[in-house]
Amino acid sequence: MRYTQSGRTHGFNEKNYKLDGDEEQTHQANYRNIQTRSIIASSDYRFTLTENASVLTSLTLDSQEYIRYRPENLQFPEDHFSNIRQYAFSQNRANFSALYDYKPSNTFSLVTGYEYSNIFVRAPWGKSSDHLWIKEGVDIISSFETSAYLKDMSLNGRVNVDNAVEVGSGIRVVTHSHLLESKYSLFENQELFYAHRIDSSDVSSSMFSPRLALVSTLDSDVTIVSSIQRAQRMMPLRAQYLSHLADNSSKHETLDSIEVSYSDTQFENTTLNIRGYYNDVSAVGYTGESLEFLTDTELLGLEFSSTYKHDNLELTFNHAYIKPLNIRMNPDLKTGTNRNNISFADYYYYPRSDIPLLLESEGNGFNNWSTNISKFLYTQSFLNQRLKAHVSAQIYWDFDGSYDEMRMYQKAYDNVDINELSTSEQLAFSQQYQDFSVERQLLEKEKAYDLDFNVNASLTYYWSANPTTDVQFKFYVENILNSSYRYYVSTGSSGSIPNRFQYLDKPVMVGLSMQVNFK
Repeated sequence: MRYTQSGRTHGFNEKNYKLDGDEEQTHQANYRNIQTRSIIASSDYRFTLTENASVLTSLTLDSQEYIRYRPENLQFPEDHFSNIRQYAFSQNRANFSALYDYKPSNTFSLVTGYEYSNIFVRAPWGKSSDHLWIKEGVDIISSFETSAYLKDMSLNGRVNVDNAVEVGSGIRVVTHSHLLESKYSLFENQELFYAHRIDSSDVSSSMFSPRLALVSTLDSDVTIVSSIQRAQRMMPLRAQYLSHLADNSSKHETLDSIEVSYSDTQFENTTLNIRGYYNDVSAVGYTGESLEFLTDTELLGLEFSSTYKHDNLELTFNHAYIKPLNIRMNPDLKTGTNRNNISFADYYYYPRSDIPLLLESEGNGFNNWSTNISKFLYTQSFLNQRLKAHVSAQIYWDFDGSYDEMRMYQKAYDNVDINELSTSEQLAFSQQYQDFSVERQLLEKEKAYDLDFNVNASLTYYWSANPTTDVQFKFYVENILNSSYRYYVSTGSSGSIPNRFQYLDKPVMVGLSMQVNFK
């Protein structure tokens, strides 16, 4: 059993002044706070049937509460329900599974079974159903007549009645699943694996996710794994439920994948791993009204990692390369009013601007993702393993897929026929284009699309105070060296210039921690 509680504020939001009984300003309050609490209890039991067969049962009960406070009515305490905005709910889940484990010989084994999931989303802990509020495109509440967030419509940040859905005491989703994993030894050095899961939910049609893999052991040091698989999943539960409530046909997000990996330990003290894969992803999202197919993305990925261990030294290098091969947006969404943050490769959107622009497809990379990622790890132990030094570095190379947005804007401005504009429109266009040019120069001056890097280090000392007590002291520094910024994630700009020129600071952070373990 485990209980956790956490909360945080959004420090980059300005604070608001609280009001006293005379409507006079007092001290300032954080503009947005988030609170989460969770409790989970689980139990496993294995029934031994025969020497070769057993049944493993598992039962898990958990509940998580999520509340977002946005104090816009500061005549009330900050944690008053009148200062809740968009989210106040608990998600309660009961999960039971029974797996039959059968191994009749060294050449064949099988695990198969059943899983039951019952998820109930309701009001926060200890609150009546009237305190339920979930923003999922629409406002999900208990009732128009009794919802706590509709009692006083003169308050700020209330539910939009014209875009709300009643769900009474909450949302319940039940899913039944069949699980299977089997292994068969074809030859002495080859094993064939087949696995699948079939999920049947009361808010979705069935989902079938199979996997077939061949593991070839060439010798004691070299292993090759080849696999082909498909994974299907529902959309996030609340969106899937609303789609089902509106009698919309179910759409599943689907990932088809082919993968080959190579592992080699024949070099002394060294491990090598090379992995290549092809993915075809059919992405689905909730538009606020229904589940929609968004885009089909084909991509190629390559990964390399190597680890060297000798005495008290360990060095690791990892590099990942990902390249989109084809990105196709749903043609039905290309109306000029929809934008996406996956890629600008297939795009059609009219942003808000004084002089109309049409943003059309540009490039073939991913937005908000670098083509190459390199990571380095160094660990050295001293004083008979009691003192450990650790250094890590990450480098993100080439955000060209993000820079495609700037090229797309440039092309849109170049395509405007100035001769078709009136004199006043030409003046407005000139100012609009000048603002864009300044924005582009600033971005290129900052080299925001080249690379992003940081280096971290730590020193850990282990001390055995007595036979039953261990103490660990850790001193660490994050971002000793860094590119000083991490560019802000863009969901696709909607104005006359890209809103890309935003950065999250990466300050140098120094910390000291102590951990005591009692045996």
